[in-house]
Amino acid sequence: SGFRIIRREVLMDLDLQTTGMEFASEMIMAASSRGYEIEEVPITYHERVGEATLDSFQDGWRHVRFMLLNAPGYIFTAPAVACMGLGAIILALSVSGVALGGVSFGSYTAISGSLLVILGYQIGSLTVFSRLTASPIQPPGDPITDRIKTAVTVERGLLIGVSLFLLGGGYATAVTGEWIASGYTALPAIPPSMVAFAVVVIGLQTVFGAFYLGLLTNRTDTSLA
Repeated sequence: SGFRIIRREVLMDLDLQTTGMEFASEMIMAASSRGYEIEEVPITYHERVGEATLDSFQDGWRHVRFMLLNAPGYIFTAPAVACMGLGAIILALSVSGVALGGVSFGSYTAISGSLLVILGYQIGSLTVFSRLTASPIQPPGDPITDRIKTAVTVERGLLIGVSLFLLGGGYATAVTGEWIASGYTALPAIPPSMVAFAVVVIGLQTVFGAFYLGLLTNRTDTSLA
């Protein structure tokens, strides 16, 4: 029925913040995260008299939004893995030039694959930021989050980002040199070039993401170890 009785000291400890229908969900989630016992008391429920005040779409969306914002890992992790995995497969097939089921992979598929990889990486970086800075009702305590909190630093991000940038940039520079040496006639193969450019973009994203991470966490550790 939505009717609840709460002890005063428990209510103060829950520190509820929401102002809409999602208040009911926040109450349960906060109580569960603090280990409080919740009992259901059977009642006789009578049909409502008068017009309902519930807005199915707006109130439903507020509930869903509230729950998603309190589970940042689920919002970002699955889409990131899916995009990067699919993009990597498409890129690999494009570079190899194989055909599956009558579908040929080449230049255009390499472009789409590289975009998927970049998109997946960007979403994945939001996973890292959210795990380090978000304050959900139930803080994540899984091994992956613990590892991220100890392993991810500005300096490591810069080191990885610069390395990726130099790796992809080195290949791009080499093929550009060959193109110039041929009198601008021998165009480089597009699939390997898209892989190189994707690596360059990811490297730059990592560099700037590392600085952004430093701003968010205000870390002062300068050790690379």
